[in-house]
Amino acid sequence: MSPAAAGGRQTRRRARSRVPRDDPRLLGGIARFNAGDYFESHEIWEALWHEVAGPERRFLQGLIQLAAAYHHRGRGNRRGALELHGKAREKLSAWAPRHAGIAVADLLAQAERDLASSGVTWGRPRLRPDRRGRVFRLVVYDLDGTLVDTRRDIVRAVNHTLWALGLPARPAPRILRFVGRGLEHLLRGSMGADHPARVSAAMRAYREYYAAHMLDHSRLYPSVRALLAHFAGRAQAVLSNKPDPFTREILTALGVAGRFREIIAGPYARKPDPAALEAVMARSGASPEETLMVGDSGIDIETGRRAGAATVALRHGLGSAAELRAARPDWLLHDAGELLALAKRAAW
Repeated sequence: MSPAAAGGRQTRRRARSRVPRDDPRLLGGIARFNAGDYFESHEIWEALWHEVAGPERRFLQGLIQLAAAYHHRGRGNRRGALELHGKAREKLSAWAPRHAGIAVADLLAQAERDLASSGVTWGRPRLRPDRRGRVFRLVVYDLDGTLVDTRRDIVRAVNHTLWALGLPARPAPRILRFVGRGLEHLLRGSMGADHPARVSAAMRAYREYYAAHMLDHSRLYPSVRALLAHFAGRAQAVLSNKPDPFTREILTALGVAGRFREIIAGPYARKPDPAALEAVMARSGASPEETLMVGDSGIDIETGRRAGAATVALRHGLGSAAELRAARPDWLLHDAGELLALAKRAAW
């Protein structure tokens, strides 16, 4: 390698080794952290961490671990919060009192006070307090994006329908953003506003194709079987805007239909109308405080809230992170495995 090339390589390496003081993401992460949105600040800093090298990565790692500590505390995992806070303090102390526009010493001092406090609920102040120790008598789940990853089969069915009607195929993200409010909404959104008269034909074509292909690729999300087994002693139900018989047939084929006292995909008004959820609660004898609604979209969380139930949003499904944060669930978790861990830890 020529000296000039080597020098250029070293220059690029040095350019990546420092966090720019005016980088809007760095300070944006601080803004979200100070607002109590620890999950969002964690994601911002983690994205920036991948772009830097050298000692600055340790600085960013400390920030990431500090955000994670608060996030764990919000989920009632005090031991995990303590461990992560200790790691964050070890890394960030070297950069005190101030670095890259951040008052590191003040940040650590505030964290120390928070950690030492007692009787104060951690987590984002917009969320309701952690219900640790409560035993839920009824757990109600959404289907698509919550229990079962149905995305690929839905996209293929919609595009087959569009092809049958002589319309162009749509990319998966455009199709999936219309999932959750029923078949008619899915097809109207995927077709576009120029074809209202063809919705009935589209629904017939979709039903015919999907009935034969709904299990080509659909699978339970990881840890779902274990989660259902954990709550086996409680009443469990599925509440979906997906039309029957698809909901029941999918759960039966995947071997978990027997876990549910009820599988509801009609005839009630669609979510977020809480009527169906309230009916399930009445039949099971569970009060709103004894009911947990688990979903992957703002629609699911709104449904649970309108019925007075506790709510969990899972990020492994169809809803975007922004949508789920805006819905303000009681717990915002990554996946079914994290929900299972929380349920065991909180003795649900």
